[in-house]
Amino acid sequence: MSDSNLKKEYKAATVIGLTFLIVGTLLTIILFLSITKSSLYKILFAGPSFVLVGLSMLIFSGGDFTYQQLKLEGNVKSLWSTAPLMHKIAWTVSGCIGILISLKVMNHYGFM
Repeated sequence: MSDSNLKKEYKAATVIGLTFLIVGTLLTIILFLSITKSSLYKILFAGPSFVLVGLSMLIFSGGDFTYQQLKLEGNVKSLWSTAPLMHKIAWTVSGCIGILISLKVMNHYGFM
């Protein structure tokens, strides 16, 4: 058996979701560590949204579109167009919830 037969084909949404989860977690940690500073970068408020979209992309993996196909095509729109409707809804709703959480935090700490 060769090594190429043993490689696992990861779904594109899983790889993107893991990336969003890591980036969102880092942004959220930086956000809450620096929440007391007066000059807070607004990009840090994207953290909760990235975390929630990342989690939803890990749970709802977007059908059979693999990461190798994404690398070959180089177009994320293909992932969106081939994903089942419920997966698209979950990704969109989780992104909106993340934005609402960010707005709530911004409003609470007086950044709005």
